[in-house]
Formats: sequence, structure tokens, C-alpha cells
Amino acid sequence: MKQTIGYIKYDYMITRDGLYLLLLVCGGLGMIFARVSSPLFATAYMLFAGTIFAGSSFNKTVSQTVQFTALVPGGVLQKVAGRYLWCLICIGSCLAFGGLGISVMRWAGFAHGEVELADLLVLLGVTLFILAFQNVLLYLLVPFLGVQLVGLFRMVPGFIMFFGIMNFADSPSFKRLMQDKMLFGLIVLGVGIFSMFLSAAASCLIVRNRDDE
Repeated sequence: MKQTIGYIKYDYMITRDGLYLLLLVCGGLGMIFARVSSPLFATAYMLFAGTIFAGSSFNKTVSQTVQFTALVPGGVLQKVAGRYLWCLICIGSCLAFGGLGISVMRWAGFAHGEVELADLLVLLGVTLFILAFQNVLLYLLVPFLGVQLVGLFRMVPGFIMFFGIMNFADSPSFKRLMQDKMLFGLIVLGVGIFSMFLSAAASCLIVRNRDDE
């Protein structure tokens, strides 16, 4: 566990400036979206931003001639677990700051509506699923891509999540699924969590096979 925390600290050190800026932007944009649209849209945007930023440490990896993680002790599981936990911390931080901005707007009487728990569970489940797919893709392709292409692969899944959910939310199919909102939310969240475990296992295999070559 100590080694895993060390890898989390490393990802924090190489991305902290961007994270601080992102949190400030998320808080401000959360307030704006809560005012002009809805807290649900603002929450989706926070998760969208967190998903994109979560892979920023992969950019640093691809720009290094020798990866730092290859020079420090620790097994493949610790390295992958540290990266995945850091991704979750990024998303949670964006959500927290966005929620703070929404709360400020609601306290001031400017927010329209609120985010129901079932809606939040659906958004979190989809976010975890997209993050799982994104991480496997980056672990698989980072050694063969430049920094610009890594950035592109980081953004595409987040865009799919953000705009896809916003469009699907108004469809009759989604409204039928949401008849039992809490059950549907728990199912989607469960799928997202399960996909993260599968993704972490696949990432371990990718890293282990690459190290053995």
C-alpha cells in the first residue's frame, strides 16, 4: 500500500499545477452552468473535465525518455493501482469543487433544480466506464504515440460521455429506463465499478507483457 501511495504522490507532483487550475475553473464553470442551465448539466461537465484531466499523467510518461516508474521499486499491480486511484482522486476533486460552486449558486437562489441521487449514480457509473476504457487505451497505445496523440485519446472518451449523455437523456428510451431511477442508477454504477476492475486487470497484463519483452 505504501508503494501505491508513492505512485499516487508522483502523479500528483507531475500534474498538480494543472489540477489546481482545473479545480478553480470547475468551480467557476459549475456556478455558470448551474445558473444558465441546470445543476445536472453542471455535474456532467465536472465529470467530463475530470475524465479528461485524469489521463494527464500519461502525457508526462510519453514525454520522458526513461519512465520514472521504471526506476523505483514496486510491482506492476502497485504502479497500475496508483495510477487508477489518482484518476479517481482527480474526478472526485472536480466533482467536489463543481458541487461547491453549485451549492453557492443554490444558496444565492440562482440554481435551477437539483441533482437527484439516482441521476448522480448514473453519471458516476458512466464516468467510471469511460475512464476504464480510456485507461486501457492509453496503457496500450502510449508507448507508440506522441504527446499530441495522447492528448487526443484522452479527450475523445470524455467528449463521448458528455455529449452522448446530454443527447440520450432526452430520448424516450432513457426515460423508460429511468422509470425505476434508483435501481437503474445502482446498476449503471455497478457496471462502472466492475469495468474499472476489469480495466485495471487488463492494464496490469499490458504493462507486465511489455516489461517482459
